[in-house]
Amino acid sequence: MDDLIVLPIEVGFAALLRRLLLLPIWPSHVSSRFPSQAIWRTLLPRVERFKPQGIWQDNLWSGATACRLERCLRVPRWVRSHNIEFRYMNRQRQLARGLGERFRLWMTCIGLERYELANLRSARCVFDISMDDLAYWKQRGVSEGKWLPPIVTVPPRNEKVEPTFRLSPGSALYVGNLHTPNNVQGLMWLLTEVWPRVRVLNPTAEVTIAGSNPHPDLISAAASCPGVTIVPNPAEVWPLYWQAKVLINPIKAGSGVNIKTIEMLQVGCHLISTPTGVGGLPQSVKELVHLADTPEAFAQTLDQALRGTLPEARRPPDVAQMCFRPEAIAGLVTTLRQQSAPNQ
Repeated sequence: MDDLIVLPIEVGFAALLRRLLLLPIWPSHVSSRFPSQAIWRTLLPRVERFKPQGIWQDNLWSGATACRLERCLRVPRWVRSHNIEFRYMNRQRQLARGLGERFRLWMTCIGLERYELANLRSARCVFDISMDDLAYWKQRGVSEGKWLPPIVTVPPRNEKVEPTFRLSPGSALYVGNLHTPNNVQGLMWLLTEVWPRVRVLNPTAEVTIAGSNPHPDLISAAASCPGVTIVPNPAEVWPLYWQAKVLINPIKAGSGVNIKTIEMLQVGCHLISTPTGVGGLPQSVKELVHLADTPEAFAQTLDQALRGTLPEARRPPDVAQMCFRPEAIAGLVTTLRQQSAPNQ
């Protein structure tokens, strides 16, 4: 592991002051991940000895570091784009519920659109997680971009292992983090607008909401909804997936692709989602999902799925497995070989 270099994200008053001073140049999330001069003095010689043929920038926030390495080493830089970050972060800021969180996201958004566009335009190639986002960036002047799907690895199912939490038979399930503003918004919509309608149609219906660090507002709302169970910080999610009769994704705001949607598509049961939940995916994959965007439609579709009367999706489920297997990165390997700098 001699070639692994971990760069710390500094915190504290001095780090905050540095980020504020650099706001005219870089967004806050970018400057917080840029190494100090002391670190650069040891970092650059080590990277030079490694003699890379290119720089892989795995997200926007590492952009300043990746660009400096690109200039110093005179090798191509490729970017993995996960979101239209300036849109995503601005939406998170609008949905944030606390003053501290709003301030943090406000700092993140300053100069973000300008920086993001410049960073992607200057890359040798952009590999986008979302087909929709890729089309958007091409309209904004990103000359070379390719769709690179995320890879989902499904662990083997072990019937002998007892799950740490057992779902009620025939229940619905949502899995995802329970604290980011867009997820909280979607789940609050589910609990206040959709779920009461489901219970009118089916008074015994049950749904489990599992994920990390549930927001207090979400816990409070769930406590007042009959048939709703919150499972905070589950150790594993796949044992939960395999117990569910129906999977749901009520997200109403987002960008890139929703990784949880891709995970849920591997399970093989009914998946009900808002259109936002399938954003950026190929049409052949979207056709595996039952889409509903109003409380009435979502409730009716969920009720039918729980009762076993919902028709199957229009395409065979193995379409989802084929799109997100490791073999999907073959095109990436070819492109990197073609664009890499010569061996030094």
